[in-house]
Parts: sequence; C-alpha cells; structure tokens
Amino acid sequence: MSPSTQFIELLKARRTIYGLEAKSPIPDSKIQEIVEQAILHVPSSFNSQSTRVVLLFKGEHEKLWNITEEVLKGVVPADQFEATAQRIGGFRNGYGTVLFFEDRSAMEIPADWELNAQLVFGTPLAPAGEKTFAPIEDRFKVFGA
Repeated sequence: MSPSTQFIELLKARRTIYGLEAKSPIPDSKIQEIVEQAILHVPSSFNSQSTRVVLLFKGEHEKLWNITEEVLKGVVPADQFEATAQRIGGFRNGYGTVLFFEDRSAMEIPADWELNAQLVFGTPLAPAGEKTFAPIEDRFKVFGA
C-alpha cells in the first residue's frame, strides 16, 4: 500500500470519541513530545509556521472547562443550557486539552494568538458512535480545475 493510500485509510478510520475519562495510557511527557512534533511538521502557508498550541493537563484542563461553562451560561439560552453543560462536562472529564491557535489572559496566552480549534483527550469510556458526514460540497471548494 502506498504512503498516500495508507494516509487516506488512517483518515477514514479516525474517530471522535466524546465519552472520556481523566486517564491516559500515554505519559504526559510523551503527549508533549507528540504535540511538539505535530507543531514542527504541520503545513503552513508560505512556511509561515503560524500554528500555536497550548497543552493543558490536570487542574489547568479543568479550569479551562469551568471558565468555558461559566461564560456560556451567560450566552446560551437557559432552555438550551443543560445540553451545553453536559457537553462541557464531558470535555472536563477528559484527561487534558490541546488548544489550537492561529498566530488571551486566563491561560496567559499572548494577545495575538487566535483560537482556531481545541481537542480534548482521555481514555475512551465507550466505542465511538456512527460516523456521519456533512455534504462534501458544503465543506470543500475547488476553483480553476
């Protein structure tokens, strides 16, 4: 199997698991090394190397989700907040969080970093559910082909 075919097969098998617990079979130092290597090798436009990442463990991870819950309490309508609180609780139950920024003060993040994504990790409590996809034409555009 060619490297590109292997890569596509790995992408197809990738899953998001929401039921996590605050354990990891991987040592913190190895998680840090994995994230560092990802940052070093992630592609960027014109090699700008604009991706910034914050890795949170233990109390700092919980603090993030506590702050998030408090902020969202004031934003999400009361009749919808229970579902939001459950989702945040699931994130808080994970082992840690990786925050992705493109080039703030609770975590002493530089002001010029903009949060681009976040990833919660931990040991799965149950298998992932069915994988579904939004229409590809809503997520992918090609021009000039």
